[in-house]
Amino acid sequence: NAKCFSSTNTSKYILCASALEFYLGNCSDLLKEQEKNNNNNVLIGKDDFAPIGHTMLTLESIDDLIPFLINVKNKRTVRATKMNVKTDDCDGSSRSHCALILTLFQVNNGEYLKTSFSLIDFAGAERPDKTGEERKNGSEALLELYLGKDIVSTGAQGLIINYELFEIGKMALQASEFYNNKEKQRKSRKNGTASTAKKFSPAKQLMSSICQFTGSCMDGSALLGMVVTISQARRNGWETWFSMQYGTNLSKLKVVPCCPQKYMHLDRVMKNTKVQYMQAREMLRKTPKIGAPSSKYYFLRESHVKHLGNLMEILDKLAAS
Repeated sequence: NAKCFSSTNTSKYILCASALEFYLGNCSDLLKEQEKNNNNNVLIGKDDFAPIGHTMLTLESIDDLIPFLINVKNKRTVRATKMNVKTDDCDGSSRSHCALILTLFQVNNGEYLKTSFSLIDFAGAERPDKTGEERKNGSEALLELYLGKDIVSTGAQGLIINYELFEIGKMALQASEFYNNKEKQRKSRKNGTASTAKKFSPAKQLMSSICQFTGSCMDGSALLGMVVTISQARRNGWETWFSMQYGTNLSKLKVVPCCPQKYMHLDRVMKNTKVQYMQAREMLRKTPKIGAPSSKYYFLRESHVKHLGNLMEILDKLAAS
């Protein structure tokens, strides 16, 4: 059960933790138990690119943090390579990106505010000749992915990882150019012009989940920081150069900060969330799981119902405590 932490008689808090794995272009919930004939995929929203319907584990004390991290470590996709061999302390190389998300729900004198902190661990760039695997091109990697994740080779994994890291670095430069281009900003404020965008946004199609999730942080809505780890070994000179160049590119990210979040009245938020939940549940009820044209929206609508249900439960506990 969720427990509210109160610093004063008028302030109430609930802190939740989530863990997402981005593997081979998809996003999955590391806290959700894999069920038979079901998956733990997580939907990335197409408007704000935030995860929808993922598990939010309430942290009642600092003692809950270590089991949470151990659970995430044990479920993350890893594979031994020539550069990262399996040992008693290490299962090998991470083959996925991972996001740990802390979400703070707080109420102060009846006013509600939700904030979050995301720690993203990127899989490292690699060269197939050093991992001891055959180099794969894009077509070969996509073919393996189409045939099934269980047979995707280490070489194909590395290619997809490198591609996603490249795209994330490119988006940082694009976001900077977007906000540095005064002419583009001026045109975006005029009605009827070709560009109406007021902030940077990643592509909604033909882009992996990790690129959309990370790119959404580059619109000025978040404070960003990055730690780049490098190897001191001479034989890893190319990897070290790539990492340093990557950090240099990301350091150029300069965006216009958005307005700070504002408190909203808790009763109003609860009322709106309940209406949205009832509408989403009714829409899901009318959607066949299989066998109908609308079935392609079943997972989307199911995710919305779960997301709004989780939010309603948290809001109820904040209001009742």
